Formats: sequence, C-alpha cells, structure tokens
Amino acid sequence: LWHDVTKLKQAENASLRSRDELELRVRERTAELSGTNAALQCEIAERKKAEESLKLFKTIFELSDEAIAISKPAGEIAYINPAHEKLFGCSLEQAQRMNYRDYYPPESIEIFRRDVVPRLQRGESWDGEVEVFDSTGRRFPLWERMGRVES
Repeated sequence: LWHDVTKLKQAENASLRSRDELELRVRERTAELSGTNAALQCEIAERKKAEESLKLFKTIFELSDEAIAISKPAGEIAYINPAHEKLFGCSLEQAQRMNYRDYYPPESIEIFRRDVVPRLQRGESWDGEVEVFDSTGRRFPLWERMGRVES
C-alpha cells in the first residue's frame, strides 16, 4: 500500500515554521518587556528619590524659624511656611489669594523695582531691610533675602 505523504509533510513543516516563528516572537516580546520593566524600575526608583528629597525640603521649610514665602513671577503667593504665617498673621490659604506686593508699602516696592528685580533677573540674590505690613496693618522693618528659583 502506497500513501502520498507530501501534503502531510508540508503541513508538518508549516506547523514547525509557525511554531518557530511564534517562539521567536515570544523571545523578542519577553526581551522587550524585560527592557521596559528595567526602565520602569529605574523610573520608579528616580521618582521615589525625588519624593524623598521633596519631603526633606518640605520638612526643612516647615520647621524653619525663618519666614519663607515663594511667589510666582506675577507676584501671586504660592507658598508660605508656618513661621511666615506667625510673623504676618496670615494663613497659607489667605496668602494664596494675595500678591507679595500686598505686604509692602510704596517705598519698599520702589526698592524692589530699582534694586531687587534687576538683581533677580541677572540670577543674583538680594538681601536688605525693607518695611512690611502684617495682616493687622502694623508696619515694621524686616531683613529679607530674596532669590530666584528656576523651575
């Protein structure tokens, strides 16, 4: 008895090729995912490190005895620490509805315009005494340091 096994052999070869191709795809995808996983793990580690640094700086700001305020380029208050709240009698929520200029009389604003802003624009810091107002309107002298933070 004679059987033609040509079609059976062709089907077997096609099946083997398909299996080999599938195994290759699996290896390639596994390698791709492994690389993605390594990159993802690296990104997660970097984010954790940044979060830890941010938490450290926030703790330092919160515990500082010096009044710290951060304002946006247009002058809106973005952040104040508890020492600033105590000195000026104004909460963070209240301060965030203000502009830093609200704390200063016209003479101090003139010092900013004339001396402080040009220095900050050059990337330099400034320190000196200016007059300020607290939340009750009391006027008092304050020694300030100002610097520009690039974000």
